Amino acid sequence: MLKVFGGFSFNQHQITGQQIYHAREFFGKLHHDLAESYGESARPVQLVKNIIETIDHLRNHLGEVVCTENPDREDWELDQCYYSVGD
Repeated sequence: MLKVFGGFSFNQHQITGQQIYHAREFFGKLHHDLAESYGESARPVQLVKNIIETIDHLRNHLGEVVCTENPDREDWELDQCYYSVGD
């Protein structure tokens, strides 16, 4: 029998958006610090750059998912989940 997944609740999307925001900030700072110490072409710097790109890809994908799962929400509410998250 196939298991059907219901997806995240809107509140779960909001919490996930905040977590992604903080992870992106952390890795952005780490990238900057590593690049200053080792240069932009160093392997650790490139690995962190890949992490940031993956986080951005995840955020964009989940931004689309939250819109699909919550068609009754206002656009600004949906945008705030993954694109306007603050502390």
